Amino acid sequence: MVAEPQEWLPGRSAPRYATGRCLVVAVQRNGETLGILVVGNRSRSRDFSADHARLAQGIADLAAMALENARLVDELERTKQLKMEFAASMSHQSRIPLNVIIGYADLLLDGEFGPLTLEQSGVLQRVRSSSIELLDAINRNLDLGGEDAAGAGA
Repeated sequence: MVAEPQEWLPGRSAPRYATGRCLVVAVQRNGETLGILVVGNRSRSRDFSADHARLAQGIADLAAMALENARLVDELERTKQLKMEFAASMSHQSRIPLNVIIGYADLLLDGEFGPLTLEQSGVLQRVRSSSIELLDAINRNLDLGGEDAAGAGA
């Protein structure tokens, strides 16, 4: 759209920038108008050519892509943060009962609740060993999540 500067430039900007004519192009992405691109021409008598309009539209399209990319990067960062928070929460919630299981297994194996049969002792050793392996895996997961968080800021 070609318009008089007074229609698009705020306040006294038209005389200040000595703009005679304006070319106004919508900055759109996926059918949504994100803003406008206003190009000024100092000459009142000379209209914008079709090449000027195509160039302005190309710049507006690039601006729309840049805005969309910035939105996607922001969304990706928010998603990454939520993922890290979820993993930390799940890891923390899993560690509590595992530590209780390991603690009671140790008490049982130490005979604090009475003697165990050989079979009971073997089963309890496997429960304790598997619990420790699972706890180590969770701790490694937390360590990897911490490295991701540290690497994100670098």
